[in-house]
Amino acid sequence: MDQSTNLKALAVILIISLGLGWATAEDASLRDDSDATIEDAPTDYCDASGGNTEYISRVKIGSIDNSTGYTAGGYADYTAISTVIRLSQSYNITVTNGDPIYPRDQCGIWIDWNQNLDFDDAGEAIIMAGSPGVGPYTATITQPPGALPGDTRMRVRIMFTGTLDPCGATDYGEVEDYTITVMDCTFPPAPVDPDPGNIATDVPTDTSLEWNTVGKKSSSGIDGSAKPAYSDEEAIESPAGPEVLYAAATTTDYNFGTLDRASGLFLAIGTTSEQMQAMAYDRNTDTVYATTFSDAKLVTIDQATGALTIIGPTGASNMHGLAFDPTTNTLYAMDAGSDSQLYTINTSTGVATPIGSPVVGATVGGLAFDPGSNTLYGIDNFAPQSKLITVNTTTGTHTVVGPLGAGIVDVDALAFSEPEGKLYAIDDTTENLLSINPATGAATVIGSTGDVWGSTYGMTCKSGPCQITYDVYFGTTNPPTNLICSDTSETTCDPGPLQPCTLYYWRVIAKNCCGQSYGGIWSFVTADCQCQCWGDVSDGLMVPPGDGTTVDFGDLNYLIGQLAANGWSISLADRPDLACADVADGLILPPGDGTTVDFGDLGYLIGQLAANGWSMGCMP
Repeated sequence: MDQSTNLKALAVILIISLGLGWATAEDASLRDDSDATIEDAPTDYCDASGGNTEYISRVKIGSIDNSTGYTAGGYADYTAISTVIRLSQSYNITVTNGDPIYPRDQCGIWIDWNQNLDFDDAGEAIIMAGSPGVGPYTATITQPPGALPGDTRMRVRIMFTGTLDPCGATDYGEVEDYTITVMDCTFPPAPVDPDPGNIATDVPTDTSLEWNTVGKKSSSGIDGSAKPAYSDEEAIESPAGPEVLYAAATTTDYNFGTLDRASGLFLAIGTTSEQMQAMAYDRNTDTVYATTFSDAKLVTIDQATGALTIIGPTGASNMHGLAFDPTTNTLYAMDAGSDSQLYTINTSTGVATPIGSPVVGATVGGLAFDPGSNTLYGIDNFAPQSKLITVNTTTGTHTVVGPLGAGIVDVDALAFSEPEGKLYAIDDTTENLLSINPATGAATVIGSTGDVWGSTYGMTCKSGPCQITYDVYFGTTNPPTNLICSDTSETTCDPGPLQPCTLYYWRVIAKNCCGQSYGGIWSFVTADCQCQCWGDVSDGLMVPPGDGTTVDFGDLNYLIGQLAANGWSISLADRPDLACADVADGLILPPGDGTTVDFGDLGYLIGQLAANGWSMGCMP
């Protein structure tokens, strides 16, 4: 090693030993292992601090909503507070300046996406709108491709003018650290063509459609059952698992359990130690939140036993509704003590923060959130009858959707089923489970719950963490535009009775909380193409114009499909009673020798068919 290299290595050692920074990869390459030892990677995040006046008074992103004063030393460790960030979803963050006086104040945020204990990598610095300035400072955070799943560090800094950096001390300002939970969000597998490469023919007119996401091709596409399925052999199961409708009754035992969405019957799982007043489910963390009737504190409920874990008091008096937005990780609540006041609740502390002003005269008895339409629903029991409303999550104002129905005057909980796209509630007067149309508010009675609910109770719908559902489009046009199955979790769809000898197109779109994946456009021809003899074909009947499209006469099934798709059928000249399916089984055209015919050459096609005992005719 020459003298200049020795000096560079010594400088790197001094920098590390004095805590002035980490060596770069270039510096590390200069070392001689026989002379010096240099650390290759940090073992913790760099120190950062501030001082004096400027400080962070509030950080809000997802389920993080942390309001604080100035921390001595200019640094606060809030890594016990976390929120979830999913791939392909955007999250708004707001940082509030506790001393909004100096227009040269700056705000910076850094997230260690690759979890290498620094904030130096591309994409880890978040540009804040309103900086420099007095704040508040805002940004939209989107998980970048390649971010490692799991917990990682988010650093927030406010400082006076100068170089904005995640590390080091400043004379003015404050630094706060939080935890971000990076969730790996995978788009659903694209549905696979159940019979790729060919047009399936002779498909029964009472067939059902099935698909899979595995990619294993079936041998025929028809399973031969009483109601045959045009399908693949395998299907992938949705990772979501079964959906559960939870409720907490207000009997003396304080039962926690499930409601049967088909019959309405309540089945107890266990008991809570207190009477519940509202419930909500967080699918990102598989957590059931609730508020207590006696003192409106936020708790979680063990889904296996009903046992409660106390988080903390909300500070409100009468929390009648809870709803969770899984996209922004926001827990909403409604205090219906006198008028209805909308809140957000900090899931780490339980503290409620009001949104807007109370709605005078409203008595909201339940909340539920639809993440698909980003809609917060509620039930307003103000006389003369209960009605479905939507609640503005920015202002807290209400919009009436419609009444639940005659005689329904008291409903104190609400739940939304995302796969079904419907709301559930319980009529306090009859103890019946109701399903509610979100578009009209109209309620349908499902059946008796068989329990006593009283004036307060909790209810919520547990959906899978990222459930796969499907939309199916079907019809005789390409592409198909008729939506015949929507948001189904099954890998099958019944199109209803089909017309005989008809070409149909269909397409499946797979969806989950991350996005959607498109299957191809598939087609098939239904059976019962009636075969017939006839006379003067050439006078008025035309096949498609001559465009070079050809067919090998040895491929009878393909020929039948092509002709049927264009309004034609095939029959033996001397056996008009035979159906096409019968013909295909035992009677063939010349063997496949590569001989082809242009469909536009009507005379040649008629001649070739006639020479082999065949004729063509329009289908009836």
